[in-house]
Amino acid sequence: MHWKNLARPFFLALLVSATSRAQVPAGHFLTVDSSRIYFEECGTGPAVVLLHDGLVHAVTWDPVWNALCARFHVLRYDRRGMGRSTAPKVPFIPTEDLTALLADRKIQSATLVGSSSGAGLALDVAIRHPDKVDRLVLLGPVVHGMATSTHFLERGERNNAPLATGDTRAAARNWADDRYQIAPGHDAARNALFDALASSPQNLTYPGNLELHFAVPAAARLGEIRAPTLILVGASDIADVQAYAGAVELGVWGARREVVANSGHLIQLEWPDFVVDAVTRFINEHPVVTIAAGTLASYAGTYDTLMYGRSGDFYVKDNRLYVKILTERDLPLFPSSDSTFYTLGRDGLNFRFTKDAQGAPTGVEAGTRDGKHFATRAKPPAAPPARPDSVKEEPARTAPGLSLRPCAVPPNDGTGQCGTFDVFEDRGAKAGRKIALRIVLLPALNARHAPDPVFWLAGGPGAASTANVFAAKEGFLAGLRAEHDIVFVDQRGTGHSNPLNCDIGDDPGNLDAYFGRL
Repeated sequence: MHWKNLARPFFLALLVSATSRAQVPAGHFLTVDSSRIYFEECGTGPAVVLLHDGLVHAVTWDPVWNALCARFHVLRYDRRGMGRSTAPKVPFIPTEDLTALLADRKIQSATLVGSSSGAGLALDVAIRHPDKVDRLVLLGPVVHGMATSTHFLERGERNNAPLATGDTRAAARNWADDRYQIAPGHDAARNALFDALASSPQNLTYPGNLELHFAVPAAARLGEIRAPTLILVGASDIADVQAYAGAVELGVWGARREVVANSGHLIQLEWPDFVVDAVTRFINEHPVVTIAAGTLASYAGTYDTLMYGRSGDFYVKDNRLYVKILTERDLPLFPSSDSTFYTLGRDGLNFRFTKDAQGAPTGVEAGTRDGKHFATRAKPPAAPPARPDSVKEEPARTAPGLSLRPCAVPPNDGTGQCGTFDVFEDRGAKAGRKIALRIVLLPALNARHAPDPVFWLAGGPGAASTANVFAAKEGFLAGLRAEHDIVFVDQRGTGHSNPLNCDIGDDPGNLDAYFGRL
């Protein structure tokens, strides 16, 4: 069921007073599948795409349009079935509409500024097409896959009740008067919200039933995002949105969350100047610089006394430089020039590589982003070690005795492959009796997945790994399965691998008798 059938608070409203109305340019249409998508474009400079909410179309961005157009190359569009775009007739993937627009306008990548469900779309694009996303600015974000509270659902049902009799104006009034949408004291914004909703009745009834989203939703995949991320959430917004904002801050490494005082869900309607300044500042603070692959490779290696008196390793993976430091996870680095890099987060780090006259690295200086240095110079090794992405893979090995075939596994979705793998009971002798180990393989959901599988071995004593297959579809392994094959192996003596079952009955006294026979 589409989220708007449950509640309609995730939206942005049209928004401007008569004295501050933006000059809206003439728009254009792009045909995608059987739908005509309306879009507008302005300005020059770094690309910015504005993604509207699930109720009010792209006019929601009118208060910030002129100011952003003066600074950036800005694109906004009405999603299918809303505003001036035609309704979908066939199932479609919302992320692909955006990439089609970027390709048509010859935009390689952009900063995505999304509000509410538009922020949810931005997160999905950052997961599905990371090369298209320079930065994320999320206003009152939605996270696809997170649960919705009863309080939130009941509030949506009350506001939407007039739609049952076709009274869209009454529903518009309910939402305009909603205390979570517009903070107290913003009467002009509240009136503008009502006018926008009342004049766009097709948006109120758009079902969204043809939209296709991830089988493993963004809520389980936020850790895949590698874009600088800013979260803005109104202090008066509903608790669910506060929870979504917190989830993004926790899940996206280095994400920064700011609470906007005296604001509800529609921050750009209540405080457009603040939003323009926040977007501009965030873009300026997180430059996008392209560095040649050879230059990145030259920085790889182990550097002495990098931090905390310990050495640190730099390596290249997926065309990005990473640093591995004791007590830290591997940190992705973002270039600000061809020799300086920064990490994400409020208390991020800066690294500056020094070079000799021929341009070869001679060391690296590290410090906090506020200028406090805790290392002056680190020494590069005489010969940098091989980078993880350049390690030569071993040739594939055959495994005699292994045979996998399609099988039905819980929850009986028919996607598994099952079989056995024969091993000697006496590994040292490599002869004699064999034990058949039970194997269940669940293939990754994404067609272009990581080459390395994840093996799941159960604990115990006596637990069977294959008994946990359900977790790869709806439990703790679901997120991993998006990008990895999951292999379950019943270790010898457990599950279906020559299980050692002890039939001792219910009488504890039988224990002595049983073990006495061994």
